[in-house]
Amino acid sequence: MINGNDTIVKDHKITNDESGIAKAKFGNQISNVKSLNVDGKAIENCSDVSVVDYLSRIQGPFNLTEAAIVVQGADGKLSIEDATTHQISDAAKCSFATNTVLNSATPQYNDAGNWVGLLYAIQALGSVVWAILLPKFRSRKLSYSLSLLLAGIGFIMLAFISNQYLLFIAFILIGCGWAAMLAWPFTILTNSLTGGNIGAYLGLFNCTICVPQIIAALAGGWILSSLSNPGEIAPEYLMMVVAGISIIIGSVCVFFIKEKNSAKTAPVETPLESENI
Repeated sequence: MINGNDTIVKDHKITNDESGIAKAKFGNQISNVKSLNVDGKAIENCSDVSVVDYLSRIQGPFNLTEAAIVVQGADGKLSIEDATTHQISDAAKCSFATNTVLNSATPQYNDAGNWVGLLYAIQALGSVVWAILLPKFRSRKLSYSLSLLLAGIGFIMLAFISNQYLLFIAFILIGCGWAAMLAWPFTILTNSLTGGNIGAYLGLFNCTICVPQIIAALAGGWILSSLSNPGEIAPEYLMMVVAGISIIIGSVCVFFIKEKNSAKTAPVETPLESENI
């Protein structure tokens, strides 16, 4: 089935777009129907078009074979595993469903894992270079905010890049943010404090790092499940967008910090009574 110049169904299979997402779903209406061609025949005046599965057209009792179709090898060869036959008395009560599971034993999965290691090395290299440039900025807050902005852009880029080499740019930007996160937060914090108990404030600052990590770990699975359909791989790339937006918001908040301290009013710890003896 071809909609305009876009092939929707080929060889009895729904095709995928460049991002690997199916172009249609069973029972859902196809949007933007132009000139429809089915099995070489032009269909005119089509406004309500949907793809139906084979089970929806079966009537009466029949035998249904359930199996796991596994992709093996670099050539993409399919193999059937764990085939089981069921006797179905009423076909009208059946529906089609698929479940996609990543196979970590495939060469493609391992190649992707090796590429991730290379991307982390690129991120570390970007961090080192950006850390050398950070002291050249006159304003700590400006350099920190700019670094977070670059990191946010890098995270958002991850959701839209399909070329493995363009990922270098995204991870270099993330490395810029990482370098600033290691250099400026404690310096900006201590320069914004007055009086004693600086240790307590630093402890609370550490909580602002740990608490979001705990919340992300607890709520991340729920967010992914709410954004994905049953049987489909969870869209982890959307979490990169959430991370990027969060970091960009943080880059704006940096300008609300007021650095009050000078050399004369540097924060000091309140001494204990035992220290005065």
